Amino acid sequence: MAAILRPGPVAGLAATNMAVQATALVAGVIAARVLGVAGRGDLAAVILWPMLAGNVATLGVDAALGVQVGRDHSALGRLIRVGVLHALLVGPVFMLVGLVLARVSLPVGRDDLRALSAAFLWIVPLHLLWLDFLALDNGQQRYVRYNLTRFAFFALYALGYAGCWLLDAVRIEYFIYAQTGAMLGTVAVRLIQSGPMVWKGGPVGTMLRRTVGMAKGFALSNAAIMLLVRIDVILVMVLLGTRALGLYVVAQAVANVPSLLSQAFAVRTFGSSVGASDEAAFVRTVVVRFRQSFVLSGVFALALALVAPLIIRVLFGAPFEEAATVARVLFFASWLFNGGRIIDEGFRGRGRPIFGTIAFGCQIVCVCLVGFLLGSRLGWGATGVAISVLMGSALALSILVVMFRSQTGRWVFAAERGEKPGREANAR
Repeated sequence: MAAILRPGPVAGLAATNMAVQATALVAGVIAARVLGVAGRGDLAAVILWPMLAGNVATLGVDAALGVQVGRDHSALGRLIRVGVLHALLVGPVFMLVGLVLARVSLPVGRDDLRALSAAFLWIVPLHLLWLDFLALDNGQQRYVRYNLTRFAFFALYALGYAGCWLLDAVRIEYFIYAQTGAMLGTVAVRLIQSGPMVWKGGPVGTMLRRTVGMAKGFALSNAAIMLLVRIDVILVMVLLGTRALGLYVVAQAVANVPSLLSQAFAVRTFGSSVGASDEAAFVRTVVVRFRQSFVLSGVFALALALVAPLIIRVLFGAPFEEAATVARVLFFASWLFNGGRIIDEGFRGRGRPIFGTIAFGCQIVCVCLVGFLLGSRLGWGATGVAISVLMGSALALSILVVMFRSQTGRWVFAAERGEKPGREANAR
């Protein structure tokens, strides 16, 4: 336990996750109290497709950048240029994709939501640059810079939401402008800070080809993960409407709290796996970090599930109380999903994303089929969709555990007799 709590990368990442979650929760509370249940659902519907398009548009480039800079720190300037090209060339394409999806899926007769979603699509290329910078920081294991870049966006858009509330600017578009401005400001600072090194290292043609070649292996995995974290929201919006969506995203925001530790361990697992000296070091890293994360986040999920109604009533108000049941289910779904992410990030750091692609692809199918059956056909509503997420998370984790065993000969749940974490597996 001391190894988990002493200062170091994981502790810093966990602290940043807490700060990020706190600011995101404050922003969510402000949006919910200002806009109400229906308005909060409308806001979630508007930002859904632009954010999903921005995440899928990574096409694995961010992971490829992280792996390459981890192997050769001197290539940082050229890799930043590759990231800029990625945002400029791929971003507009996925803006168009997001536009089409929004027009097809948003409620009939809500042209106002379609127009707002189209305006928010400008965040796509900015989001790509932000993710590429984070991946480069992770690959170098520069976690102070990683934490600052990640937190800055959330802090700025929470401040923007607070400004909307204080100025009584209660229309949805002002919340969208706040989020877009926060991303623009964060990316602009990183570009200015990186300026002196961007033009070092000569042409990027070879580096670009290498990045594209490496990204192919990560593209499907990234798309599966990014779709997975949004698929339940899509189901709720399409099957149940924006009011149910307003309740669901509040439950989801609260249920993300147990992810604080798991996400910190996942980020560190990727960086350590990239730099692991051999296969044995990689295995130790994943096994030790999985066990530590799984136990801590499980206890956290159980404790919070017990007080979910109180949390939602105090933070979001009485109109959102019916979201408590959904939140309780999602607490445990988040716990299982993030356990799988630890294993997946280890494999990704070793250039083997296919295992996560298979597991999370199966989870998406499970959520769609079970969510439709329980949420719509059997009339369980948002709770049925949440149960489908729980079942899908359990399925994906089981698949990844078995795959890790087949690839390494080790079960992630069991330590070898006398095992002590080495430097690679130390959860600092």
